[in-house]
Amino acid sequence: MRKRSKLLVVIGIAIILCFSFVACGKAEDNKGVKWPEGENSDLLPNLPEGSKITQISQSKDGLGATVKNISMDDCKDFAKRCKEKGFNEKVQTIENEGEYTFGAYNKKGNALAVCYGRNLEDNEKDKEMSVMIFPPEKETSKTK
Repeated sequence: MRKRSKLLVVIGIAIILCFSFVACGKAEDNKGVKWPEGENSDLLPNLPEGSKITQISQSKDGLGATVKNISMDDCKDFAKRCKEKGFNEKVQTIENEGEYTFGAYNKKGNALAVCYGRNLEDNEKDKEMSVMIFPPEKETSKTK
């Protein structure tokens, strides 16, 4: 039960971040297909043809990206392919009124959140997908 509540917290945070994501950098022309090289991006499948990474932040603490030119069906397909790449533990999905959220873990403990909807910060009409990967939580030793 404790792990399930952790996943719900991660998904909750992801939902908040998805629609207020602030970029730490802009992606160069990447033709919207491949992720920039990196440990976290290697965990993800390629993006749908025609999509474009418009914002990205990648560090040892995770990855956050905003993807435009993408439909909800493309987002759902991307989430399905993430499951096939190993994000298939403690899976949770939420779909409501044109918005979609997928959250899951892989065997190593990385958490993934994929959100689709309108960017509330920019008040844009076009919908976008946000992708976030969080590294496994470090175990702390118990003190006696």
